[in-house]
This record gives sequence, C-alpha cells and structure tokens, in this order.
Amino acid sequence: MVIKESMRYYTPVPFISRLVDKDVNLDGIFIPKGLSIILFLYGIHMNPKYYPNPEKFDPSRFERDAESHHFLAFGTGPRQCIGQRFAMWEMKYLLCQILRKFNILEVPGHVPKLSLCVLLKFQNDVMIRQYGLNKKLIGFVSPPGLPILKHFWLFASEFAILQNLINLSRKYGERIKLELFYGVPILLTSDKDIASHILNTVLLKDAFYELAETWVGQGLITCKPDKWKKSRKMLNPAFNIQILEGYLKSFENSSNALIKRLKVEVGNDGFDVLPYMNLCTLDIICETIMGIKLNVQGNKNMQYTTDIHEMSAIVIRRLFSPFKRHPWLYRLTKDYKSETKIIGRIRGLTQRVIDDRKRIKANMEINNTNGELANNTIEKSKRKSLLDILLEAEIDGRPLTNTELIDETQSFLFAGHDTSAMCISLCLYCLSKHQYVQANVVKELELIFDEDARSPTI
Repeated sequence: MVIKESMRYYTPVPFISRLVDKDVNLDGIFIPKGLSIILFLYGIHMNPKYYPNPEKFDPSRFERDAESHHFLAFGTGPRQCIGQRFAMWEMKYLLCQILRKFNILEVPGHVPKLSLCVLLKFQNDVMIRQYGLNKKLIGFVSPPGLPILKHFWLFASEFAILQNLINLSRKYGERIKLELFYGVPILLTSDKDIASHILNTVLLKDAFYELAETWVGQGLITCKPDKWKKSRKMLNPAFNIQILEGYLKSFENSSNALIKRLKVEVGNDGFDVLPYMNLCTLDIICETIMGIKLNVQGNKNMQYTTDIHEMSAIVIRRLFSPFKRHPWLYRLTKDYKSETKIIGRIRGLTQRVIDDRKRIKANMEINNTNGELANNTIEKSKRKSLLDILLEAEIDGRPLTNTELIDETQSFLFAGHDTSAMCISLCLYCLSKHQYVQANVVKELELIFDEDARSPTI
C-alpha cells in the first residue's frame, strides 16, 4: 500500500497519450477519429472525485476497493506495463531491505523538484487533420487562453506544468480542450472512465513517442500496434511468475551491494538517493531480464545513467521548442550534437549486453554438447531471460535483426531501471516526511522477520 500510495502521490509517468484511430462515443461524450488525447494519470490520482483529500499521503486508502480501482500508475488495457509484477516485486524487496537496516529521516526544508519525462509531441500533418475534426468534439471545455499563445503558457516551465494542469482541471473540469499558440487542439482528461476506455480500446500511441525513437528505437514502448501485438506475444513468457520467482537471488545480491553503499551516508546531513537506486536497479534488470552481470554499483561514475537523464532533458527541451521540433532546424543545435553522442554511448552499452549474452549462450551450448551440463529441457526453459527469448525469436518467419534486438533491449534497459529507481526514491522521500507511516511499515517487518536476518521471499 505504501508503494502504491507513493506512486499515486508522485505518478512516475504522469501522462500517457494516444492518437484516437476510431470515433469514441461514451456517455454523451464524443471524440472524433484523428484527435490526440493526453490521459492525465497524475490528474486522476490527484482528483478528489476518485481519491478524497488527494494531497494527503495516506497508504490506507488502498485498503478500500473503490480507491484501489482507480490506480493507473502502470496504465491499464492491452498496452499496460508488461513488467508491472516484476517492478512491484523489485520495489517491495528493496524497500524491505532498506527499512530493515536504516531509519529514513527528512532533510528539513528540502522539497524535490519534479519535472516531466513524458509529454505529448505534435506534428504538422496531424495538426491539420486534428483542427478540421475539432468542430465535432462534444463534452470538452476550452478554458480562456492568451490571444496568440493560447494555452501554450501552461507548458512554459517544465517544473510548473503538472500543477498548472491540476489547477486547470479543478477549475474547468475533467475534460479540457487546449490549443497551442499555432492553433493546435489537444485534449486533456483526468476522467478515469474516459482514460480507461481509451487505454482499453486504442493501441495507437501519439506522435510524441516518435521523439523517443532515436533513443529507444521501435521497441515495445514506441512501436505501432501491428508490431506491438507480435512483440508482446513473443515477450510475455519472460514475465511468467515462475521465472520471476527465480530472480530473488539477484534481488538479494544487488540489494546487499546497495545497503553496503548506503552505509557511507549514515549520519550525513542529507544526500541524493536516486543515483544509488539507479545503479542498483540497472544491476537488477541486467542480471535478471537480460541474463548479464554488469556490477555497475561498483562504478560510481556509470556513464549510462548520466546519459539517460541527459537524454530525457534533451527530449523535454525539444518538446517545448517549436524551433527544435523541426527536424532540419534541430540538426543545427547543440542538443542535436549531444544527442548523437549520447545515443551512440547508450546503444553501445546495449550492444555490449547483447554480445555478452550471445557469448554466454554459445558457451552453454558447447558445454551441453560435451555433456558438461545437465540437459533438462524444462529447467533450461525456466532459466530463459528476456534477451534469450529475443535471440531465439522469429517475427514473420525470420530472426530479429540486430537493430530490432537493440531496440527491444534498450526499451527494457531504460524502462526497467529508471522508472523503478525513481519510484523507490520517491517512496523513501514520502516515508521520511511521514514518520508514523514508516514506523508502521517497520513494525510490520519486525513482526515478519523479528531478529532473523533471512532474505525476503515472495
């Protein structure tokens, strides 16, 4: 409940966007085909209609079925997060181990600055089509905007966007039509019923995700529906519950390394926990889902995590700059040069992970041929990592190309470590601010473990 409440309070992905590919008619609300819609998950989680007194950090609210039903941090519908169970197990395990060793204290006066890492991108060809269909829209309110900039001012500061949209939703309602200064309509909804309907019926992601393609490629996160259906079916076995149970030893190894590193901060006035979590979750995702041990926690200057954060910042800067959104003009900027170098390093690490796993698989096959390892087919299939599945998979009767391997692997390396690290860090921050909640969690852990030093189980 504590993890879910912290994810409600600080929704890791505050927006999900879709391009409506067929008319939507729901309880008197009509959204014509061709419009882009932002599903404001953070707005839903902070909507008093669904969560009474939403500004209060209250894990007990998830004991009530009605409020638990509205939780959308992992999305819902066919394209909801494939690694949801893995992420929750990982976060529970790490949180359990940290709270058994440390008391988390608040740094007086410190409030984390939250900025966006996912938002909507518009393209000219969609803009024209959307503008023409805009007249048919029913059930959405358009708040007053500035004469030229329209509603663009809401997005002027990445640190103010969430609060601006929360305030707007509370004043004008759950269904809002916004226009940017060049007359582009965009829908914003914090209506849970509409969000659930869209997520369950519309698989086509909005044009924003094309911004991320230079970074994560056309993997499971960004690909079009036809390819997504094949990829999802191919990758589902990697998240089978029996396979996930086999990851507990990796959780233990990485959490032990994390605890050892955190001990150096004991007694300090305060420190940023996110870099520690980033390296730990990267170790976990590599050892479990990828089947490779990188041991990055021993490398305090791991370039990959730094590059991920800088790449996120570049995407946001490009998102809010009409100049940088134009492909040819963007090539003239410093951000483009930085992006090129960063993507080279990111995809270079991804290639290294793939190559290392290929070598391990080749050695295993040689050893099996020589009779040096037991060849139990059932046990062997249980040990398959996601990367093993990708290396052996076929789509449309052919093996995956190296580019396709990199795209899928990079998608999971990014999504599998960065979001979990942020969620755990913010959960710890919430517990530091609410000592009574932390005390209740610790009391629960003491009832389970007493003074036994055994590792958690699922």
